Amino acid sequence: MLLALATALLVLQPPSLEGQTVRGGGYFAVGAMDLEVDALNQRLTGTGFPELSSSALTLGGGGHAVRGRLLLGGQGHGFLADDETTLDGATGVRLGGGYGLFNLGWEVVGRDRLSIYPTAGLGAGGLALQIGPRDVPRFDDVLEDPGRGVTLSHGGLLTSVGVRAEMALGDRPRRRAPRQGLIVGVELSALQGIGNWAWGTEWGEVTRGPDAAFDGVHLRVTIGGGGGRR
Repeated sequence: MLLALATALLVLQPPSLEGQTVRGGGYFAVGAMDLEVDALNQRLTGTGFPELSSSALTLGGGGHAVRGRLLLGGQGHGFLADDETTLDGATGVRLGGGYGLFNLGWEVVGRDRLSIYPTAGLGAGGLALQIGPRDVPRFDDVLEDPGRGVTLSHGGLLTSVGVRAEMALGDRPRRRAPRQGLIVGVELSALQGIGNWAWGTEWGEVTRGPDAAFDGVHLRVTIGGGGGRR
């Protein structure tokens, strides 16, 4: 649906680039996000495992191109794993993951250095829950006991709605000139999973797993660069 809308908007744009700003850029991003892990934590604590955090630090990046007011782009983010240990110190539990989105936006503010875009995104994400012994084994120990740990994966489709604000730093640009050079930005988005996300291992699906997803807010700061032509 997003791809169809983007294509329609591009088609409706005049074919000539004269009088339109065409620009693009890329950026690095750091931020924080919410995770929906209440049901997962209930199952973990109910069997003697530690509770996992519902918030995470994220690192990632992305890029976009802007023609006129239409923004098309993509981004990917991974979150740093929450690493916990059982009370006896013998078993570790680690949660990690990430997601990627295709984004569509429309510039509602474009004043000198500042641009603001409401955005919508469609993509996919996944979580990985690792459970295993805390000891550092020898190679032969692993061969003798290959069932030492397990990684449970959980993923599916995602949607996102949000807003991005970015500002070009440096000398004040000439009137109606495209912003270029160093660009800093702030993005706020709400993520929502689509459908039922199933748990699984590399050997197949795991049934009757608890709900866990990226449903929540992701706030990030970006820094990068870009340029363009008119």
